Amino acid sequence: MEERTIGKWTIGLKPRLSRERDILCDCLYCLNFRKAVKDLNEQERRLFDQLSLDPARPDLLSDFPAESFPERYYLGHYELAGQLLDGPPAASDHWTDENTETIGRFRIGFSNGSKLRLEFETVLPWLLSEPPED
Repeated sequence: MEERTIGKWTIGLKPRLSRERDILCDCLYCLNFRKAVKDLNEQERRLFDQLSLDPARPDLLSDFPAESFPERYYLGHYELAGQLLDGPPAASDHWTDENTETIGRFRIGFSNGSKLRLEFETVLPWLLSEPPED
């Protein structure tokens, strides 16, 4: 297990096992998310690289209209093989400044239930030529 320090957390990571579930949703909102995360800034890219995650493949993704059109509010999580060793656990339904941190455009926290998860919320631009359906 490798230890990584991300913000206020220390996590122990095991090599990520290949997943059987590798089917990507092809709805407009997921397609837009995948397109938008191709243009991560240096801070955001470093976060995903440290965790050996493909930012375009969250394990859970939800989309909502953001305060300013044409941006979209996304939240979700990435599952990790490992455990939270130190730092405040975050639950997506109870986020505070103490158990989350903002890295670039992503507000993140780690939850340590049955699986270690990187929880996130972010606002990203709408980049598709087809408009959102809401």
